[in-house]
Amino acid sequence: MMRWLTGIDLRARSNGALEMSAWLREHSPASAELGALHIVEQHARVSVRDDVLDTVVGSAEAALARTSDQQPGGSPFSTARVVIADFAEDALAQAAMSVDALVVGRIAPRAGISPVRLGRVARRLLRRLPAPVMVVPPDVVRSTIGAGPIVLATDLGPRSVSAGQLARQFASDIGRRLVVVHVTPATDEPLFGAASSLALAEPRHSAADIEAWIVANEIGPATPQLLEGDAVERLLAAARTHGAPVVVCGSRRLTTVERIFSSSVGVELARRADCGVLVVP
Repeated sequence: MMRWLTGIDLRARSNGALEMSAWLREHSPASAELGALHIVEQHARVSVRDDVLDTVVGSAEAALARTSDQQPGGSPFSTARVVIADFAEDALAQAAMSVDALVVGRIAPRAGISPVRLGRVARRLLRRLPAPVMVVPPDVVRSTIGAGPIVLATDLGPRSVSAGQLARQFASDIGRRLVVVHVTPATDEPLFGAASSLALAEPRHSAADIEAWIVANEIGPATPQLLEGDAVERLLAAARTHGAPVVVCGSRRLTTVERIFSSSVGVELARRADCGVLVVP
């Protein structure tokens, strides 16, 4: 059974992560582990005496307990603790060594325009991926989380295998079907220019290729789905159509230079999706 850790910063941006955690508690076996972690960042304690810092940590612990207990049905967490660290993402990365996946909130809501969509902690965790990281919009509500299958996005390559295996375990844990979606380039791509070069660099697969990949990597039972067009747009639409509670995908692990010229599908999904997006290293 999966072990989850939710990073909570005690502001509204964590509401969606809290709601998702409560949903996970409701739908996971009793043996599944869910913990919560709030970080008091070290740079906030400059010139603060140790006794004052103890008061700050004590207040944070009380706020964390209060926030967790205010969830309908009580706290979803078996453990909830506060730690001190230079940066929240560093503490979460360290804690990730003892869990199967992290849950964090993003800044941007599901609808509307926001100049900042992920926020520092979610953005840096997605770059480092010390463990699978689920990013959740701040306005997700437990009662409206999708009742459909888990959607796995795959490029049918080796970097999607670990994501597929985790998606299979996750779907089994919560009693949901698994739909494996591959998006192939549109057949009407122009035969010239940058778009053509990009399209020709990526092979066009068939539904049979998806089925073969599922079998070869022991991802099933799963339903294959072949879509055509822009990968991010089609995956976002597929998640909405299926009523998926979570989309799972692998990571391209782009370097800093590569991120200047292109973005990861997983990061784009995490920035824009209406549901949770679990990005797997």
